[in-house]
Amino acid sequence: MSPVDTQRLKQLLGLAQAAGKVVSADPEVEGALYKNKVRLLILAEDATDRVRKKYRQEAEINEVTLITALTRDDIGQALGKSPRGIVAVLDNGFKKSVLKIAAPDLLKK
Repeated sequence: MSPVDTQRLKQLLGLAQAAGKVVSADPEVEGALYKNKVRLLILAEDATDRVRKKYRQEAEINEVTLITALTRDDIGQALGKSPRGIVAVLDNGFKKSVLKIAAPDLLKK
């Protein structure tokens, strides 16, 4: 991803955070998955192996799109929080906007 795309994605995640359309702490992401509210999972490029394995499996089980983008620090900074390995997008509009920036090929499916 280009630096411009990284900045655009961080701004979009900040907007989604302000709108209450993302969750990022492990218990909140798990709860949102359990309640079938998650539309998109964003896995940090530098997430731990445990987090990678867990959420790849959760995405498959729950039939949720999962992409890898940004670093833990980038995600935390975008959300105004400490570094995060995973963030769940709860809104279809924000999902589409994120995919336009980070994974446009997935929009064609």
